[in-house]
Amino acid sequence: MKKSLLIFALSLQTAFVFATDNTAVVAKARYENVKMYRQSGTSTEVLKALKSTDEIVVVRKYGLLI
Repeated sequence: MKKSLLIFALSLQTAFVFATDNTAVVAKARYENVKMYRQSGTSTEVLKALKSTDEIVVVRKYGLLI
């Protein structure tokens, strides 16, 4: 009984690790003319100046895919 309960708990934990969440995270700029850079840091190319009405879909956060 203990062994089957342990196997069930481990398989459930594995299922949670490999489950994917396909919901998109949408953010908005708080201020007008917020600069969006190609990479982190201010010495890279500016892609666009965002308005407060623009919506941004977050693709990566802290180097991890979400």
